[in-house]
Amino acid sequence: MNEPKRLFDCLAFHLENAPLDVMLSGKESGQWKTYGTREVAEIVNRLSAGLLSLGIGPNDMSVE
Repeated sequence: MNEPKRLFDCLAFHLENAPLDVMLSGKESGQWKTYGTREVAEIVNRLSAGLLSLGIGPNDMSVE
């Protein structure tokens, strides 16, 4: 994949070209938790599958 041009292409680009051991971090129950690129991709894919299973698709918009 060439350099990503859209925000949602960034994860696939980094997974393919430069996966990180620590891509994101945050506190959970007062302790720091880190997530690597592969783990973030797995979480995003599970979230996407869950939304699709609820009937929420790519063209659905949020009410804002």
